[in-house]
Amino acid sequence: MSITIMARLFKARLGTANRKILAIRLADFADDEGRGIWPTVGRLSAETELSERTVQRILKEFVDEGLLVEVSRANGRPGQATRYDFDLSVLGRIIDGMQENDPIDDGCQAGTGVTVSPVRVTNERETGDNGDIDGCHRDTRTIIEPLDHPSRKQDAREQGRENDPDASPKSALAELTTVLDVETARAVMEHRRTIRRPLTPHAARLLARKFAQMPDPRHAADVMIGNGWQGFDPSWVKDRPSSRASPSAPQRPETAHQKLKSAIRSAREIEHDLGSRRGNQPVDGRLRLGGLDGERGADGFDD
Repeated sequence: MSITIMARLFKARLGTANRKILAIRLADFADDEGRGIWPTVGRLSAETELSERTVQRILKEFVDEGLLVEVSRANGRPGQATRYDFDLSVLGRIIDGMQENDPIDDGCQAGTGVTVSPVRVTNERETGDNGDIDGCHRDTRTIIEPLDHPSRKQDAREQGRENDPDASPKSALAELTTVLDVETARAVMEHRRTIRRPLTPHAARLLARKFAQMPDPRHAADVMIGNGWQGFDPSWVKDRPSSRASPSAPQRPETAHQKLKSAIRSAREIEHDLGSRRGNQPVDGRLRLGGLDGERGADGFDD
């Protein structure tokens, strides 16, 4: 392994990545003088991940350019490989020529008159090799990341709000509390969830309008819940007595005078009855109470 040659190859412009990686791999077999390179084409192909045809083409280019010197050719026997040496003078000229206005493009080194063979870049389409160890073309895949548009974020938020079970009840609660207190409104919503008919905001708005038609919207909501109704209409309770009607005022007790008058009237009615049965004879029903002066009414008492 020659670290010195490898370092010089890193600085050299060899035309393509395939050429450079193969040259560096060859330097790994050479000594510091650039001699003793004889790996097989198969080994170079496996270790550089280039196809054997590409390896053969680049080796021939290096020989033609003078970078490699073919010392001995393989005789075709198994395990036999062509032996190469680096021509370090050519490598030096390549590196030196790069430092003067990139002379590799025109083959001349400015101001010195030294001609440097330009690096020859082979069109891989012409030779049929493609640099791949399997000889296959790799598909180029272009991945375009989608832009995160604000409109998509807004759509996602709206969709999440629709899927949120607490989103609709909040709006429905606001509709009900326009006519009901919060506690009663929550009771109505819980009742609708119990019967598996949860309130939407629109349904809550319509229901609130029905409650508002009643003198006591809260009582209307209680009637709806108590009867297990899904909705409410004022006509459903029009003929029902209100459970919240105020009780009738208690009657005042009769005085002794009123009780006596009632007893006398009853006695007169009885006597009148008896007289009628005896032949319709009139019965004097005038009575006087002892100790009472002054004018009396028709029933014998002061009015």
